[in-house]
Amino acid sequence: IMIFDSVKRCWPEDDFNEVLSSFTDGQKVKVSGLKGSSRGFYLTQLRPELRMPIVIVTPDSARAEALHSGLLFLVRSFFPQKSAQQSRILYYPAADSEPYQGVSPHPQISVLRMQALWHLAEGNAEFLVIPIQAPLKIMPPPAVFQRCFKPIDKTFADGPYALAGLLRNYGFTEKDLVTSRGEFSLRGAILDLFSPAEESSVRIEFFGNRIESMRSFDTATQRSFGEVHQFTLLSMRELILTRQEIDNWGEFCKRRWMDIHYHEELVDWTEQLLQTGRFEGYEDFVTSFFQQKGSLFDYLPAEYCLAAEEPLQLEEKQTEFLDLYRKRFEQIHEQKRVALEPEEMFFTWQEIESNQKALRLEFTELLSERQSDERIFEYSFQTARQYNGQVQEIVQDALRLRESGFTTTYVFPTLGKAERLAEIL
Repeated sequence: IMIFDSVKRCWPEDDFNEVLSSFTDGQKVKVSGLKGSSRGFYLTQLRPELRMPIVIVTPDSARAEALHSGLLFLVRSFFPQKSAQQSRILYYPAADSEPYQGVSPHPQISVLRMQALWHLAEGNAEFLVIPIQAPLKIMPPPAVFQRCFKPIDKTFADGPYALAGLLRNYGFTEKDLVTSRGEFSLRGAILDLFSPAEESSVRIEFFGNRIESMRSFDTATQRSFGEVHQFTLLSMRELILTRQEIDNWGEFCKRRWMDIHYHEELVDWTEQLLQTGRFEGYEDFVTSFFQQKGSLFDYLPAEYCLAAEEPLQLEEKQTEFLDLYRKRFEQIHEQKRVALEPEEMFFTWQEIESNQKALRLEFTELLSERQSDERIFEYSFQTARQYNGQVQEIVQDALRLRESGFTTTYVFPTLGKAERLAEIL
């Protein structure tokens, strides 16, 4: 902790006061010269001053995952007194499947996305990291998300089979043993489940239809270890449809796909909707179920800071994948298969930006001429050196920096590795 306190003191405190002053004056803040993990470092120091969530949009998933991982490390290092619940660093990934493939997101992706939406709804998010594809996807309005979770306590009196039915409707997978989020197991009067909203799995014992006990249990040993008074059941499905919304789908299909070539596919999908409430890839047809469109930003609180990484790259990436989806739609359309146009599934980044009332922050290496509504902060950071286990190179750099009068701080994942380098030096 003392090491990180010294690192924090290296940052000019007046800069953050000037950033807050710029936001107060309605200016967009541009930050240049920060590379790699220094951007995460900057955000961890800015967040306590802002006292509102920071949403970071990156050009691709790889950079989003790296930033999310860096923020987790930095926040837990700078603020070790905070619990995981107090320092929510959320990652909302893009779907691992592309439109027109007719495939729903992988369950592990759905867990991350639903967890992010849940914590946003609870109002305890500090950071939200998203790749550019994710916030452009059209979503149901936020009010629909209320169907996707249900608090469970000992007053639940519908019995184990009713609860198992709710779990199936929420997209949980039935297993012999529960080992991961989104799974449940029913053995007579005992029901095990692992909700994406919870830190641990729950074992419920019923007496008739009433709950007799609820306890947390370890998925590795399957042994229970603590009493649970209430937990939140969070859906694995991103869309929970009502009969009215399925009827909306039917009316939409009548207007849109009257040709006989679409008949077989439409009948099959509609039957699946009526029987199970879903079909593979139904998440891409949001605008056919709901008359009102929503975006991920509608799920955020009224006050937040939007941080864009390399805005020009964000625009290039969204143009690239929208152009690709347009070509794929044309191919699907020629084959007389049911599909929506890209504009019916995605917003553009320009549309998102034009509706923003958030504080605006940009990380960029390409500075254009300063505008009257902008404030620019320039720094000089080097790109992180990748040693890949080459200890000799670490030693050479350490000695060279020491001779130049620099103080170097090394952070290692284990004490043993730190001791080894200390002995060599």
